[in-house]
Amino acid sequence: MQNTVEIRPANETQLIEVLYLIRECAEQLALKGVKSWHNTHSDSSLISDDIKKKHIFLAYLRMVPIGTITVKACDNMKEAALIDRLAIFPYFQNRGYAKELIVFAEESARKNNFKKICATVPFDDKSLLKLFESNGFINMGYAPVGDDEMVQVSFEKEL
Repeated sequence: MQNTVEIRPANETQLIEVLYLIRECAEQLALKGVKSWHNTHSDSSLISDDIKKKHIFLAYLRMVPIGTITVKACDNMKEAALIDRLAIFPYFQNRGYAKELIVFAEESARKNNFKKICATVPFDDKSLLKLFESNGFINMGYAPVGDDEMVQVSFEKEL
């Protein structure tokens, strides 16, 4: 039987936990051949700022942080929330915890009066692409990228 996770805002003393979860997921994906995650979220100062703004949440299973998600306003879309940095520690993957974090993000976005929720996913992360599609997100095609950015797929969902 699967246990439900407890989801709480990360606090400023938990930056290392958030960075560790993201790093472990990035390393696992790199071993699977997913190249886009290795540098995507490496800026600890941006992550620290998002923690201070209460945009980053940790998922706990029996008081141990096993996952993280960032939920904040989407920069380029009015009335939309953005899901970012969704990461579940590899040992706990494929057990429904990422779905719980997505449902949490949707509920959080609704509470904050967002009408839509969006995410961008590395094009070569097949499991993450499937996760968003299976949770009712619409694949909007490739996201615009700069010269130094990896190709991403954009997802949206009406709330």
